[in-house]
Amino acid sequence: MKKILLKSRIVILVFVMANLFFSSTVFGQEPTVTLDQADLDYAPGETVGITGTGWKPGETVTLEVSNLTNPNVDCGVYNPGPHELWTTVADGNGNFTASWYVNDCELGAKLFLEAYGKESGFTFEIFFTDGNVAFGVSGPIPNNTDVSVTVTYTPASPSGATQITTTLSFKSQNTATVGAKDGTSISWIFNPVPSSGTAIYSWDGSSNYTQGFIVNGNYGGNNSVKGNYIGCTALSITNQPSDQTVTYGGNTSFTVGASNATSYQWEESTNGGGVWSNIGGATSSTLSLVAPTVGMNGNLYRCIVTSSCGTVTSNNATLTVNAKAITVSANAGQTKVYGAANPASYTYAASGFEFADDLSVMTGALARAAGEGVGAYAINQGTLSAGSNYSIDYTGADFAITAKTLTVAADSGQTKVYGAANPASYTYAASGFEFTDDLSVITGALARVAGEGVGAYAINQGNLSAGANYSISYTGVDFAITPKTLTVTADAGQTKVYGATDPTLTYTITGFVNGDDEADLDTPVSIARAAGEDVGNYTITPSGAVDANYTISFPTAQFGITKAALTVTANAGQTKVYGAGDPTLTYTITGFVNGDDEADLDTPVSIARAAGEDVGNYTITPSGAVDANYTISFSTAQFAITKAALTVTANAGQTKVYGATDPTLTYTITGFVNGDDEADLDTPVSIARAAGEDVGNYTITPSGAVDANYTISFPTAQFAITKAALTVTANAGQTKVYGATDPTLTYTITG
Repeated sequence: MKKILLKSRIVILVFVMANLFFSSTVFGQEPTVTLDQADLDYAPGETVGITGTGWKPGETVTLEVSNLTNPNVDCGVYNPGPHELWTTVADGNGNFTASWYVNDCELGAKLFLEAYGKESGFTFEIFFTDGNVAFGVSGPIPNNTDVSVTVTYTPASPSGATQITTTLSFKSQNTATVGAKDGTSISWIFNPVPSSGTAIYSWDGSSNYTQGFIVNGNYGGNNSVKGNYIGCTALSITNQPSDQTVTYGGNTSFTVGASNATSYQWEESTNGGGVWSNIGGATSSTLSLVAPTVGMNGNLYRCIVTSSCGTVTSNNATLTVNAKAITVSANAGQTKVYGAANPASYTYAASGFEFADDLSVMTGALARAAGEGVGAYAINQGTLSAGSNYSIDYTGADFAITAKTLTVAADSGQTKVYGAANPASYTYAASGFEFTDDLSVITGALARVAGEGVGAYAINQGNLSAGANYSISYTGVDFAITPKTLTVTADAGQTKVYGATDPTLTYTITGFVNGDDEADLDTPVSIARAAGEDVGNYTITPSGAVDANYTISFPTAQFGITKAALTVTANAGQTKVYGAGDPTLTYTITGFVNGDDEADLDTPVSIARAAGEDVGNYTITPSGAVDANYTISFSTAQFAITKAALTVTANAGQTKVYGATDPTLTYTITGFVNGDDEADLDTPVSIARAAGEDVGNYTITPSGAVDANYTISFPTAQFAITKAALTVTANAGQTKVYGATDPTLTYTITG
């Protein structure tokens, strides 16, 4: 890192950037150049260690350090010095080492190190700049007066240091404390200047004055600042140099007047006073400039006048150098054909040169007005220049472009179909264009001989033009009108039902143009279908039509004979009584045509009813019938099984004696079929007689029996109650005594 140096001045060189430029194959790695200090921070008096790696083994590497800030600085005798080349040789591994001494004269300079490999072609560049600042304090000090000078300093890269302001007295020894830290260097420069011809300060028997200071922190030390003062007579400039104006070819000079001067050094600035350089040999009061060039126009000149008391710099004077006028004339008669390349240069004559100058000082070229079309174009001065020392008095001329012949040929094979619109344009090929010209420069159009019938018609140039830059050489061809396609199409969907009469066959014509219709055909259309009357498809074929302007095609269609509708219907009202055998089922057929009957069916009719023998309705379904000419539908009907008659009859002759218990009443059932008996009844029979116990007849009534397959009737009978036997017997043994009254007679009744 930076450190406090016990020197009168300090310069810090800091590496700021590096670029590697490649011009050939990389030898294993990228060539590099590195410096020996990690922080890349050097002070005057130090040596920079330079190490190169990655270069071509054995090649010579040329090194050069340049002072970019002050290229003309004189650092005395050092080897190598700024702008001096030296070389080193890369070892077998492509490495090299070198060194460069940092001089005091490099204070504040930007330095540039370049390494160049002669064989590999690699170039490595390093830029340096001043990494710190130095302070200079100057001005007149009044005789024997205590003068204080205040210096303000901010470290470039401090670690905790802040801006420092310190005041030092010129008259007495004192100590100043500054906030210097690691990474900081400080330089004090004092340049006392006397204000009169006598010494401005009495030193204490010594030519040196020591100013001490102390650095806080871990870094201590003293810095000596020396001031050497010499008594002298004041130096002054009595006549400032004045601005000078000259025309190229003439001479001029600048003069300065000064009192008490011992030497002169003229300086020149080419950048408005930013950088000044000594002019070699210009060490007198007059600076003579012989034939200054216009390139020196605006340069500033000043003189550094020196005496034993110091130096004084004159005011700046400006040099104005005006260019001299020469005469340039474009040569007449320069020309080309349209599309040809321009001449390598437009020619001219020039006069009025100074010294040994001639056309060789001319640069640039004449130019002409823009344009490549046929016509005249002014030749102007363009970029033509006689250099900064001359102005040009120019006289122009015209450059002529003449027309070129273009070949145009109508394309063969151009055609249209009869009735179509003509093409938007008739096409052609063109050759002979120049520059980027193409068909877009052509205007107008080809034309053809009139006519719309089928045939050949010549295509001519019409009003086709390629503009002013071209004349046209034209070759024509014929344009063909070809027959139009006309289509006579049998209409689709024509049909009849089997047995019906054929309808009139129809067709559609498409493709007529130019207002033509069917009546304009040279030969009319015919149409017919293939023979046949059975159900099926029969080809409908249009034909016969002919016309000179049409190519006629005849797409066919199919004529369909569709099946007639035939209905097989089961007859309604067919029935039987429960338990009886089925009758023969019957049906009716409707829809026969062409004399067909049932015997003509391809497959005969079948008929059946749904299974079942209980009372109810059963669907009768005809089926099976098939015929190629009929679409057969089958309508059903219902077959009814009706209830059988069943009779439950109360038996006659049933009786009892009055007072006896009723016997079990009986009945007889008649009418069962299909093996049914009383046990099959859905609801059993009930039987009862009319109420009563006196002798007489009482109706016996059967009832209650129910069955889904029978209609049940209940005939009645009479139940008789007959008289019982009753005996009245006079009791035996009745008696009375004679003469007595008769006793009540008794009897006994039995029964």
